[in-house]
Amino acid sequence: MTLKYSQRSLIVLSLLGILSAIMSVLSVILIFQLQAQQSAVRESPPAASSVVPPRLWAVLLPVSTVLSALALTLNLSSVVVCLLHSYFSTEVCRGEQDAERRDANLTLF
Repeated sequence: MTLKYSQRSLIVLSLLGILSAIMSVLSVILIFQLQAQQSAVRESPPAASSVVPPRLWAVLLPVSTVLSALALTLNLSSVVVCLLHSYFSTEVCRGEQDAERRDANLTLF
């Protein structure tokens, strides 16, 4: 069975939205783990024999937390865009009489 462009578009948008949602959850988990690590490092600084020097730990943990928050923001915005695009695609595809016009509108998004 051959899928129409609108059906393929909705499938791809669904998969992209699911992937973005999973990445958002992973970003939240990473932020919480980094915060826990940051409090653990404050209580007892890492040993001098570790791979990363202690002075570098103080810089890397907040930077990695900020980058994780940025990844979370980007993934959540991607989820919102996918949901909106899927909603409007469904609204446009509701009428089956104008297939060429519908496909032209979907390519504009």
